Amino acid sequence: MTGTWECSATGRLGQLIAMEIVPTVNDALSLMRPQPCPFDLIRIGGAGDGAYLVPDDLDGIQACFSPGVNNRKAFEDDLARRFGIPSHMCDYSSDIAMFRTPLIEGMQTFTKKWLDTDGASTSISLHDWIADKSPGSADLMLQMDIEGAEVRNLLATPADDLCRFRIIVIELHGLSAARDPVAFARGIGRLLSVLHRHFVCVHARPNNACGEYHLQGCDLNIPEIIEITYLRRDRMSGVEGLPLKAPMLPHPLDIARNVADRPPLFLNDAWNAGPRPDAAVIKELHDRLDFCRHSEARLRAELTTLMRVRDLLLGTIHSAREPGGLPQALTDLAAGKPFTLSGAYPGHADRGIVEAKEPYFFHTGFGINQRITVDLGRQCVIHGIEVRNRTDCCRERAAHLFCELHDTALPAFAATWPLTVTQGFLDHTNVPSTTVLPATRSRYVTIFSPGQSPLHLSVLRILGQC
Repeated sequence: MTGTWECSATGRLGQLIAMEIVPTVNDALSLMRPQPCPFDLIRIGGAGDGAYLVPDDLDGIQACFSPGVNNRKAFEDDLARRFGIPSHMCDYSSDIAMFRTPLIEGMQTFTKKWLDTDGASTSISLHDWIADKSPGSADLMLQMDIEGAEVRNLLATPADDLCRFRIIVIELHGLSAARDPVAFARGIGRLLSVLHRHFVCVHARPNNACGEYHLQGCDLNIPEIIEITYLRRDRMSGVEGLPLKAPMLPHPLDIARNVADRPPLFLNDAWNAGPRPDAAVIKELHDRLDFCRHSEARLRAELTTLMRVRDLLLGTIHSAREPGGLPQALTDLAAGKPFTLSGAYPGHADRGIVEAKEPYFFHTGFGINQRITVDLGRQCVIHGIEVRNRTDCCRERAAHLFCELHDTALPAFAATWPLTVTQGFLDHTNVPSTTVLPATRSRYVTIFSPGQSPLHLSVLRILGQC
């Protein structure tokens, strides 16, 4: 591909690309095919989602810029501890108090803003962020996962800022846009063309969160989300005498799956310039086998859950009276009352005050019979319970819910009652679900899930009279 401009010291990429020859969809997609690299690839960020492969060319990098942390920073922690590279993070949806690990003093900063180009008080551009945190000309690293906002942000970034990044790791979203050649050329296609001008793709890996598709006339299988690692072109000469390393897809150091319960994805042979090395073939076979074993364990866990649900329902049938409708003039007894959890997810509190909050107002840990217990402060007559599911994702975890009314601080999991779970409660409409109970005097109310799963709700109302 040819163009009419080079990386200049000033000017915005969005202005410069108007002068460039925009490639076809197939040509643009092929720019993501990894090329031989003079450096070995190493994995940074642990063994799960959020870990990436980068060239072992980190000496002299002044800092890493990491927009989109989602209260997690395993990649940045790894950079600090193993390589002494500080990181600057931003994410308006995150909060320091909710980070899974605390900021490393002197090595990490956090800005509670979106990375964006709109000039809002809650946003910061990549240009302004770099000028604030790393002025000068030293090499930087960019690790970007901002759920589709990467295209407009990078295209609006001054060229001199972009060229300061020695290594770019980007999670590119929305590749299904390739089905619309015009929209693709305006967005992702242009971005790939710009990045190709100054960087070389040295690794690519499909994220299995959203699947893949095939485009007519294109040999490449196209994941909806792909993780790409770039190395700036001036670094491609590498170390004198060091041979180029051929790409391996998948690479033996790639994590197996971003989403554990979904099948792994693999880039097909069209992504490779030649035959796949044995190590790549073995890696794919290993990941497929690992998913089969995971699926078998998951099915066994689901069967165990169904057996627990059966036992609970049998106990309820033997002890319950048939409830009628809800009486009039009931109040929400739970609002503002204290609750405790069986255990909390990392970064979350194990106690608090009941309140309606999106996407949820509490989050237990993983395990059997994870629960929330509300203390009403005294005995009240309870007639019903209303719940609303978590509003953002993972709604299937609330497929089996039970409650227990008790006067001791801890439930016995004996006299339980199943909560109504409707399709609207489980799907994206998030319809609240109400369960009518036999009128029962009780001080404590426990909601629990008998499966191997966390519990999280956005609304919990206990309907009754005190």
